Amino acid sequence: MCSHTKARRHEGKNLIVYLLRDFAPSCEISFLTNTNTVNGLVNLLMTLNETELTQSTQICPFHHARLPLPSGLRAMPALGPSWWNNPNMSGLINTFHGRSFRWLNQFVSYFMEWRTKHSISTASTPQVNAGVRHPNTPSQKLVKSIVAMNDPIYRREFDAHKLMAAYPPRLNNHNKQVVFEMSSPRGANHSGKISVARWRQMPLPDAFSRNTTCPKFELREDYFTYDSNTHERCDWYLNFAHYDLFCAYGGPLFAQDEMQVTEHPALGSLRHALLDSGDDPLTVENGVATPILIMGVERRCVVATDINRDEGRPYGLYGNHFSRASEQAIRQATRILNPPTTSNIIAMEAPACGNGRYTREQIEYVLSTTFTGFRAAVYESRRNVSQQVQTAIHTGYWGCGAYGGNRELMPLLQMIAACCSDIDVLIFHTGGDSRGYAQSVKTFAEILPTDVNMNTSDLLARIEGIGYTWGVSDGN
Repeated sequence: MCSHTKARRHEGKNLIVYLLRDFAPSCEISFLTNTNTVNGLVNLLMTLNETELTQSTQICPFHHARLPLPSGLRAMPALGPSWWNNPNMSGLINTFHGRSFRWLNQFVSYFMEWRTKHSISTASTPQVNAGVRHPNTPSQKLVKSIVAMNDPIYRREFDAHKLMAAYPPRLNNHNKQVVFEMSSPRGANHSGKISVARWRQMPLPDAFSRNTTCPKFELREDYFTYDSNTHERCDWYLNFAHYDLFCAYGGPLFAQDEMQVTEHPALGSLRHALLDSGDDPLTVENGVATPILIMGVERRCVVATDINRDEGRPYGLYGNHFSRASEQAIRQATRILNPPTTSNIIAMEAPACGNGRYTREQIEYVLSTTFTGFRAAVYESRRNVSQQVQTAIHTGYWGCGAYGGNRELMPLLQMIAACCSDIDVLIFHTGGDSRGYAQSVKTFAEILPTDVNMNTSDLLARIEGIGYTWGVSDGN
């Protein structure tokens, strides 16, 4: 056996030992010293796949992303809940032999969701026997890094009223101060809990495929309307973020990011609370995407940005026009929501201001960022609502305004990410200009036909071969 094969087999065993040691339900840990019984974890996966997963499509990334289960897994019989006591299981190490980092990540993603569904706490897990050694080898570090990708960098929860009292928004623009005083007058009650989680960039799956029913793609020729959440569906809205989250919310600009914070004033407070606690509010760090997801933030007002000469906004209020408008025009454009609604936000930054043709690296980065944000939304929805809740993402021409992104490529990559991230609905808001989205839909059908499993490398090559070029910043 070559040294590479031995190394891959060792990594596979390390992964299982690590998962069972830190995340498995309470049971005799001594079985880890027995290779045959460690192999039983594979049977656990098949048991879940053949029972729960045939009745529900809410758990397994293998199922949703249509990544093929290894032949060794498919061939194994289901043995029931006492799988760890069965000495006849084999094939675990072979199952992991030759599998890529991305495949291992999908495996761990499955395991972590299974752990969450069954309320398995690491605190109740028994300690490993003294005779079982887990040296800090490079393989063990790899295992830990894979597991870490399926948990956020940090997760925090804030009481909305205490948050606003301790960290009132810091507004340097008069018109934004006017809106804030209207939506959050002195003595106003800010209710609910706000949760925030920062996720590290996840590896893409080895292959992509799609079917005709899930996810559902929906076109809306408007801007975000912030639909109410239900117990059946959790709606998320993109924040077209800067890498330094909400850094310009108090200034004169009124682009998508700043509009969102103006209508959801606790987002500004949240930035200062994170900074004060030492949690970096960064959506990109050292060139790696780290989307930030926020649940349960109040939307307290609606600011109209359309052109309306009779109400004092002949050029609308979007972008730089907001700060130039009169106070009276701002007051007329602001409608207070009583009671406030609540929104869920995915903040992630697109690449900015490139030129010429998109490179393969740029395309893969956008796809990875989008996949991470969408997949994290699924995790957070199931964690905070229920395992059965549907996840809907509201998006638009992300990165196509001030950042100059291509208005056909950016929607296309979001559609592709939606196919493997387990979301149920992707709602694209075009703001009245659907040309880029319409062309993306056609290209999407051409490069990723229905029920075809396409290697990720080949898919990226196809997209690069189209020759998408960067656009021009709109100055907003």
